Amino acid sequence: MDAAEEIRRQQENELQRQQIKKTALQQFMTREARERLAFVRAGHAELAEQIEDMLIQSANAGQLQGQITEEQIKHLLEQISKTKKTFRILR
Repeated sequence: MDAAEEIRRQQENELQRQQIKKTALQQFMTREARERLAFVRAGHAELAEQIEDMLIQSANAGQLQGQITEEQIKHLLEQISKTKKTFRILR
């Protein structure tokens, strides 16, 4: 297998993984929650990815009760924001 074929295969796998993830998120998130996450993704792609991964892990573990709402997404954002450390450099 040459390098170009390997790269193409990896890209196809990533596209498939993203499609599965998108489908799963649509199943257990309200429209408003998906919109909120899209706004977060526009400014902070890593943060949105982290939230999506958390939600999928919770769904796989059977911890989700009903659909995730926009308020629950906001709560997750607050929790994650509190855990981030900030550094201030004084001169």
